[in-house]
Amino acid sequence: MKIAASVLFRIVSTMIFVWPGISFTQEQTIAHLQTELVSPWLVAVDGEDRSRTLRITGVRQEPDGKLVLDAAFGWTDGNQVSVPASAIQSGQETRVLFVTQAGTQVAVVLTSSGLFEGTFTNKKGVVKAVRGERLSETDLKLKIAAAKAARAAKIVVKPSADVPESCAAFSGQWVGRWSVGNVGQNWLWIAEVDLNCSAKVSIERSDSPPNSFSTVEIKDGELSFLCNSSTGGTCVFKRNGNDLWATYSNPSGGKNSAVFEKVR
Repeated sequence: MKIAASVLFRIVSTMIFVWPGISFTQEQTIAHLQTELVSPWLVAVDGEDRSRTLRITGVRQEPDGKLVLDAAFGWTDGNQVSVPASAIQSGQETRVLFVTQAGTQVAVVLTSSGLFEGTFTNKKGVVKAVRGERLSETDLKLKIAAAKAARAAKIVVKPSADVPESCAAFSGQWVGRWSVGNVGQNWLWIAEVDLNCSAKVSIERSDSPPNSFSTVEIKDGELSFLCNSSTGGTCVFKRNGNDLWATYSNPSGGKNSAVFEKVR
């Protein structure tokens, strides 16, 4: 039996371009979006000085056809957390929609210049303009360092002249590595010290500026506070030259020590 050439061509075309799961056109769309979207993005919200970062790591299509993004969002100088995100491709326009951990809805459109622009609507319905700039990993690292330095400069307030020098010397951002238990580095923030030697302190496992502080008093040249609530552990810091020497102890008998050097 002979088959007409036109019919044979249609059969072959169908065999090549249609298969279960995803069409050739859909694959093209996903590939295009991966090229267009997969990247870190520096995000600026109108009226806010502190920048955020949106990191898109993948694009996939769900069985219902929805284009889903693997994305994380958060402060540039802090941590980014996974957020629900999706993309809509309509003609030449690409829209990205996601919801932040705080419930803020973000809707943006990619522009021809490689940026995105749109709205940042919080749970109270307050709408602000939002813009995003695509960055390389190298440029993002520079932005992160700059953002952390800028925030640290605002957090660490230089003690006034009437603060005793023995207390004022504790002020700053410090980094140290504990000698036991492979704990790694800790960052000690002593943000403010007043004339009564009352200090705002925080100890963190990363160099990201903290969001909260405890208020403790520097007594007899020592700064002592509960630094590990899970173990009831106390850290004691004493000045030694330009450094702070630290000891740690808890009710179970755990002990540790470290030398903290001043970062700023």
